[in-house]
Amino acid sequence: MNQQFKNTKIGEIPMDWEADSIEQISNLITDYVASGSFATLKENVSVHNYKEYALYVRLVDIRKGLGHKGQKYVDKETFFYLKKSNLEEGDILLANIGAAVGETFIMPQIKEKATIAPNMILIRINTNKCDNNYIHQHLSSEYGQKEITKIISGSGHPKINKGDLKKLQIPLPPLPEQKKIAEILTTWDNAINKTTALIKAKEVLKKGLMQGLLLGKVQVRNGQKEEFKKTKLGVIPKHWTLKNAGDIFKSISIKNNENEELLAATQAKGIIPKRLLETNYTMPSGSTNGYKLVQDGNFVISLRSFQGGIEYSEYQGIISPAYTILTNKIPIDKTFFRYFFKSTEFIGRLSVAVIGIRDGKQISFQDFSAMTFRFPPLEEQTKIANILETADKEIDLLKKELAKIEEQKRGLMQVLLTGKVRVKV
Repeated sequence: MNQQFKNTKIGEIPMDWEADSIEQISNLITDYVASGSFATLKENVSVHNYKEYALYVRLVDIRKGLGHKGQKYVDKETFFYLKKSNLEEGDILLANIGAAVGETFIMPQIKEKATIAPNMILIRINTNKCDNNYIHQHLSSEYGQKEITKIISGSGHPKINKGDLKKLQIPLPPLPEQKKIAEILTTWDNAINKTTALIKAKEVLKKGLMQGLLLGKVQVRNGQKEEFKKTKLGVIPKHWTLKNAGDIFKSISIKNNENEELLAATQAKGIIPKRLLETNYTMPSGSTNGYKLVQDGNFVISLRSFQGGIEYSEYQGIISPAYTILTNKIPIDKTFFRYFFKSTEFIGRLSVAVIGIRDGKQISFQDFSAMTFRFPPLEEQTKIANILETADKEIDLLKKELAKIEEQKRGLMQVLLTGKVRVKV
């Protein structure tokens, strides 16, 4: 039998669905700590004294997980004043002002009392008519976010007025179908959350590996007992040496290559062609004969080196003469140094070798040359680089898997939340 649809203010929906406003299916609560009362906020309450304090829930707390280090609390006198906004499991919180305006969250189960910050509206659903999870899934969907965007006012400080939010229309299938749709989409949410948590865990592991491997604390020579020695950079493996950067790298400046492709220095992707930039860029107005040639395998001292170290190029092209181009004087594993130049330890040490310039800070080649590095044998550099590359590949695979799951969920939301595909209850 063909599916029958009807026209409503929010478009076509199945005949047995309804289109109700937020006002018809929920209570909206904006009862929060007034700006003059922020002195009551406390941080890291000892052993979470639930009788004396209540959680003060902000957007950052929901993203990090309630009860995280840095969580704020309000005292019982303030909370008593805020008793209408005592948060419950299943409450939907909508950011109504600021950069995150329109974002929605659903409250998990919590043991302690909690109340909301002034940048959120609490949507308490009438559960006799609606399923909390279904309404949250709709509001966070692509369609729901488009509808929310229509009621955002202001440009400098965007906000959502409670009165406008009340009028927002929601497509409502019968309650059992709402629950089934929410159950299906929650399964995808669980997969997204697990994959996201795994990516974070892998990134933490990689960070620890970088710290241990690049400082020589983690052994990569199988079957050999490691011995150590003291140096001005601390304890390092006995077979490692210390070398100045000037003994490893030299500065090169090859010009008159105006037919080569223009390159740009980025923190996230290293040196890439300008055509691959995701933002608009300005082409040079005059001759590029004075630009420097960058070859595949060169390092480039970034104009903002204090933000992200030294960038690596897998491309050949030309770049502004303001940059310093580096090539190695002795055999090295370039992948090892790609990781080294992005390590926390190295970037921290750059702070002693920067000079002020008009557009931020830059390290000069002279100062760079004087920096001392831990220098493993070439074979060991390669082993360390391989381990870190393997860690990166695992993280990249997980990120691709996450993108695929998110795309699958978006496709499901598009058909389930509009009634184009019905679920069996």
